[in-house]
Amino acid sequence: MNQITFNFATVLFSLGIKPERVEEMENILRNTNELFDILCDSSVPLMKKEKVAKLVFNDDETAFIVTVCREGQAQHLYEIFDKYVEIYKKKKGILKAYLRCVCPPTEEQKSGLIRFLSKKFNAQEIELEIIKDNSLIGGFVLECEGVEFDRSIKRKLEDLRQTTVGEA
Repeated sequence: MNQITFNFATVLFSLGIKPERVEEMENILRNTNELFDILCDSSVPLMKKEKVAKLVFNDDETAFIVTVCREGQAQHLYEIFDKYVEIYKKKKGILKAYLRCVCPPTEEQKSGLIRFLSKKFNAQEIELEIIKDNSLIGGFVLECEGVEFDRSIKRKLEDLRQTTVGEA
């Protein structure tokens, strides 16, 4: 992700376009390969790109996409949309967390983890993605904002092995 992509994502955020609409924009481009190809093709005049974009997008969205095309960055639209989502979530205090576990948590356990993370990271909202990972044997690994909380049986066994090897 480069600075230009970040700058465009910031502009998109400042336009006040909702995340749901940005997702729709991305889906339109992904499901209409011809449209994306036209936007990325440097041999297609900018006026034609604008005409085509107006058929699908509103005025603000069209202006944004045309600006991206004018700067020769249309091939990075998907990255821009991804970065927009990151910026949106950060500004709104929404964090993404990953829970790796053998068995999914109960609703009570899940609520407790979300409360813990909200307090620890001062977040308004936590999006918790649960990933099944049999290699942990039991317990869980919780990761958020680059911080890992490893409460797995696998980790405990590794720690025990290190202690035993260290004593030998």
